[in-house]
Amino acid sequence: MKVAVNTHVLSRGMSGSSRSLGQVIAALREDDELSVSALPGPRRSWTRATRLATLIWWDLLGVHRAARACDVVVSGCNVGLASPRHPNVLLMHDTMVLDHPEAFDPGYVAYARALFPISARRSTIIVTPSAHSAARIVERFRLRNRPEVVPWPFVGTPASPSTMEVVAKLARPVVSVVGATEPHKCQHVAVLAVRMMRQATGLPIELCIVGRPGRGEAALQALIDAFDRDRSWIRREESLTDEALVEQYRSSWLVMQPSLDEGFGLPVLEACGQGVPVLHSGRGALSEVHAAGSVESVAPEAFAERAIHLLDRCEYERACDDAIESARRHGWGQFASDWQRIVRSAGSQR
Repeated sequence: MKVAVNTHVLSRGMSGSSRSLGQVIAALREDDELSVSALPGPRRSWTRATRLATLIWWDLLGVHRAARACDVVVSGCNVGLASPRHPNVLLMHDTMVLDHPEAFDPGYVAYARALFPISARRSTIIVTPSAHSAARIVERFRLRNRPEVVPWPFVGTPASPSTMEVVAKLARPVVSVVGATEPHKCQHVAVLAVRMMRQATGLPIELCIVGRPGRGEAALQALIDAFDRDRSWIRREESLTDEALVEQYRSSWLVMQPSLDEGFGLPVLEACGQGVPVLHSGRGALSEVHAAGSVESVAPEAFAERAIHLLDRCEYERACDDAIESARRHGWGQFASDWQRIVRSAGSQR
C-alpha cells in the first residue's frame, strides 16, 4: 500500500506538531507493507495573502494531485479532505484555536473556522493524541464517529538521573520551559514563578525558555527585560537541534508547562522520559500525560510553591520516579502499531 504524508507543516519551523509528525512517518515506515512518501508542499510564498491561499490550495487539493499514484493520504496538521481516489487520515492535534480564539492570530482563527469543520467531517479517519482532544472534536463538529486516540510516544528508554546528577541539580537548579511563545503557552508564569522562588530561597535558580518566537514574544521579552536585563538568570533559546533539546531536558532540574490549554503537551512527555520532574497547569490533556505534575492552576504563586517542595531531595527523587513511570506508559511499540493499523484500515475503504 502506498501512503503519501502531507509534511508541509515541517517547513514552518520547530514545533510540537512538526516533531510529532516526524514520529508518525517513522512509525509507518516500520511497516514493510506500507510504502511511505513525504509530500513537502509548495515553496513558501512571500506575501501573507498568497501564503494563505497557497496553504489552503495545497492542504485541500494540491496534496491529492501530488499523490496520484498513492492509496492513502495522511494529512498531518488539522486540515485535509478525503477524495474519491484517496481516503484521508486526518491528524487533528486539538481545537485550541477555536476554543480560545483570543490567544491566536486572527488570520489563523479565520482559517481554522473555515477549514477545520469541513476537514473533520470529510475525512475517512481522524486521529488525535488525547481523550481530551477527541471529546472536543466530537462536541465541536458534532461527529457521529469518535476519533481514534493515539497518544504521542516517548522515543527511547526512560532514564533516571544518577545520584551525582540529582545533587548537582539541587545545588544549581535550572527550570526549562519548552514551546513557541504563543499567548496560550503562558511563559510569563514561569518567569514570575522562578523570580518568586529565587527571592524565597536565595538559591541561584535559572530559567531557560526554548521555542520559536510567536505572538507572545514581545511581551515576554519586555518582562525579561524588567526582571533580568543583563540576562544573569534567564536564557532564551529560539531553536535547538533534537540532540541539544534532549541535553537541555537532561540538565534541567525541573520543566514547567503553565499552558491555558493543551491537546497533549509533548514537552511534558519528553522531559518525563529524561527523568525530569514536570509541573503543569493541569489544563486540557496535560494530566493525561503526567497526572502527578498537575498544579491545577496557572498562577505563578502555585507553581513557585510546588517547585520549592522539590528542593527537598526525597521529594525530588520521588518526582523523578513519577516522571519515569509516565514516560513508560507512552511506549513506541503501541504508537507505531496503532498508526499502522489505522492507515491500513483507511486504505481498505478505497
